[in-house]
Amino acid sequence: NPPFGSKEKEQKILQTYELGSKSINKKSQKTEILFLEKGIKLLRPEGRMLIVIPSGILSNASYKYVRDYIRSVSEIRAIIELPTHTFVQSGVPTIKTSILYLQKFSKAKADALLDKNLISDNQSNHKVFMAKAEDVGFEPNGKIINSSEKTDLDLILEDYFTKEQMPKISVDLIRYANSNFIKKDEYRIEGSSIRGKNKDLKTSFLIEENLLVDRLDPNYYFFRINSEELLNEFESIKDLVIPKSRKFLPKSDIELDTEYKVLSVTNNRGVIFKELRKGEDFTSAYKLVKEGDIVYNPYRINVGSIGVVDKEHDGSLVSPAYVVFNIKGIDPHYFVLLMKSPFYKYYIDVITTGSIRDNLSLSLLKQLKMPKMTIENQEKIKSIIKNYEDIILKNRKSIKSNNTSIIKILNKIVNLEID
Repeated sequence: NPPFGSKEKEQKILQTYELGSKSINKKSQKTEILFLEKGIKLLRPEGRMLIVIPSGILSNASYKYVRDYIRSVSEIRAIIELPTHTFVQSGVPTIKTSILYLQKFSKAKADALLDKNLISDNQSNHKVFMAKAEDVGFEPNGKIINSSEKTDLDLILEDYFTKEQMPKISVDLIRYANSNFIKKDEYRIEGSSIRGKNKDLKTSFLIEENLLVDRLDPNYYFFRINSEELLNEFESIKDLVIPKSRKFLPKSDIELDTEYKVLSVTNNRGVIFKELRKGEDFTSAYKLVKEGDIVYNPYRINVGSIGVVDKEHDGSLVSPAYVVFNIKGIDPHYFVLLMKSPFYKYYIDVITTGSIRDNLSLSLLKQLKMPKMTIENQEKIKSIIKNYEDIILKNRKSIKSNNTSIIKILNKIVNLEID
């Protein structure tokens, strides 16, 4: 488990690493990547290594060269995705990590591949074991759950030793997404999931190595295998998305003295008013939004931080970090409702990449597919959902009123106003 988060800048060191600056001109490199290469170099031919790495190395497009290197010198035996709180007991609260288990090529194979296309020729028939753990024996706060019970890691290890007898993976993704992305109780944040407790979310499966693409994260393949038939019936939104990047930075004396509405995007209420800010207080250009624009926080859309700008907020400003766009042929409110569903939260969670924080860029958003639906049916669905939301709101107000009445009675008892 090498140290994460540091960078090596010493050129004398970097020039000794293929992933440093030996082959390409790099001014710095992350220590976890250098440790990965160092570990492989220390192996004898056919030697094996298990190493904990940030999950972004397996999924982030910018680390493709690292994955190419791994596959050019070794065969991947297993990849196990860990929950973000795995190392909370050692003082690291949240970090996305995975266990990579690989075996270095034999000398004969390494020599044979030396002058060839290292990736395309490194396709064998062996199967890669992939798994995703949720329960590692303790909760996100570090509290041990039940030391006498097997954790997901125990179960995954058993799966690995019996992997040849494992049935072909087949999961209902709708039910799986519901387990992950539906609020479990009234005291949890909307859209959050209970991590580290639910043993039913452990997954293990095998995949042929020649079916691996640029990414190597288990969650991606778990979704890809189980969603293929469903997504074939969907349509791409790639050509429907229209980016909006109207930027505004107050400059003139009048602009600097004017107050502007700044909006925020929440996972519960969508686009809302945040504050009035004077022009002179802007240090960077913000994005100007119009009624009907769809706005989302690329770092939190997987928990529902997306909404539509209403008439009241037309002409307001949003953070330059937010993504703003329109979509042709799809009602923006219907689109947002769909993105907030458990399936799409999971879908987004799978395609987002990033070594520390997941980020759904506009280019990744365009990779999504949606069920084909006429505008008329979109309007009907919006109306049905709004009726349910109105009922929920009415009931919440009633519950709040009743709770207030209960508190008043209890207060009277304490004040000796009731015999």
